[in-house]
Amino acid sequence: MAAACAACSGDATGVSPPEPLVVKIGTFLPKSGRSPLVDLAGVFSSEPLVGAAWDGRPAFRLAESLVESEDGRQLTVTLRSDVRFHNGNIITAPVVRDLLAKKISALPEIAGITALDDRRLQFSLHKASSVKPEDLSTMLVDSNDPERFGLRTGPFKVVSTEPMVLERFDGYYQGKPSVERVELREYPTHRAAWTGMMRREVNFLHEVSRDAIDFVEAGGDIRAYPLLRPFYTALVFGMRHPVLKRSEVRIAINEAIDRNELVRNAMRGHGRVAEGPFWPYHWAYPQGRFPVAFNPEAAKLRLDAAGLKVGARNPQQMPSRFAFTCLVLAGDDRFERIAQLTQRQLYAIGIDMTIEPLPIARLRPRLLSGDFDAFIFELSTGRILSWARQAWHSPGPGPRMFPVSGYSAADAAFDRLQVASTDEDVREALSDVMHVLRADPPAAFLVWPREARAADASLDIPYEMERDVFGALWRLKRAAPQITVRR
Repeated sequence: MAAACAACSGDATGVSPPEPLVVKIGTFLPKSGRSPLVDLAGVFSSEPLVGAAWDGRPAFRLAESLVESEDGRQLTVTLRSDVRFHNGNIITAPVVRDLLAKKISALPEIAGITALDDRRLQFSLHKASSVKPEDLSTMLVDSNDPERFGLRTGPFKVVSTEPMVLERFDGYYQGKPSVERVELREYPTHRAAWTGMMRREVNFLHEVSRDAIDFVEAGGDIRAYPLLRPFYTALVFGMRHPVLKRSEVRIAINEAIDRNELVRNAMRGHGRVAEGPFWPYHWAYPQGRFPVAFNPEAAKLRLDAAGLKVGARNPQQMPSRFAFTCLVLAGDDRFERIAQLTQRQLYAIGIDMTIEPLPIARLRPRLLSGDFDAFIFELSTGRILSWARQAWHSPGPGPRMFPVSGYSAADAAFDRLQVASTDEDVREALSDVMHVLRADPPAAFLVWPREARAADASLDIPYEMERDVFGALWRLKRAAPQITVRR
């Protein structure tokens, strides 16, 4: 009877099997037209052919190799032979081609994709050497059609969208994940997500607000995992504005902004000063060559020389040199705090910046159509160089992913960077772009945000300083129990 009871409760030793390891993630993200849970689920269930490593070098994922043709107009990708879709089928070039065909607009330099055989894809380019291997990190091999979620390859597979639930994919080519299930839950505010963590509704927070990072890092049963996000916050200028279109004015604005104060006061110390639109850890970035200077007196002299004197424009307004309106995302204090402090700094040199908060549904079309004097928002680098070109090169044909500012001064420099092939050429071209952006700035590049994930201390997550733990979540384990010795 004892043996029978032991068998019922676990195994012959009477030890019960461990409970399944489940990660319950609480998230708060500004809505952008669809539930943020869809994009978050893609982080765990989808992968690109090639990723971008921390230093911007290519990190091969579903691709085994990539070869550029002698004329630089074709890239031939060979797929790994051991990768399966979540439906159990081995990935093949024709299926991957069909999944990527609707996504090549993200890389307008790609003219087309051809499946040469079951394992080889060929990307045809409009211009020689215009697409680097790491640029393919912008395209995930997947479909957002729920009926085709089986055509994904990540460590977890989507099994439900309401609620959003993912289960371990035992056939994952990098090894069987240790986490059995991932549940995603959306909250209306950061505070509500934090409350959910306290109530044990979730055991992982997608993002900890800057106000709470110090509290979490102080210790206790919740651990913080800080990260430097590959997004920079910038004050972007619209070239339609009659004063902001003048380069000397934009240089003066850059001189008038104390970025260290933005990090210290607007970001609670959780950020890093931005020198430009390129990932600061990129292998080709010219470290230390382009420091930003805070010099409001020089800014005043520059504006005086430009004929922009402080004066009263009408009885209802404070005296100023000129005025412009800056758009920000309504209800997001990450940007509103930076905007308010920037507003104060600019007023100190006689510039009147009015802040206009807009909901994302109204903000996005304004930015994509160029209907703004200026705006403060974040832009992505993806840790690759090509996204800076898309953001600051004058628009080409096709859909637009980045705001249209009307800036074109750096077009030639970005074109040289795009086709640079050797490491030396890339470094030199990148420095050339930075020189142009400093002499004729399209924006005031302000800060890189440091944010944090948070997890219950019972979860043991592999972590490297400033890097996102999401990429290691599939290798998460239970933390070893803490043993207290009583004397």
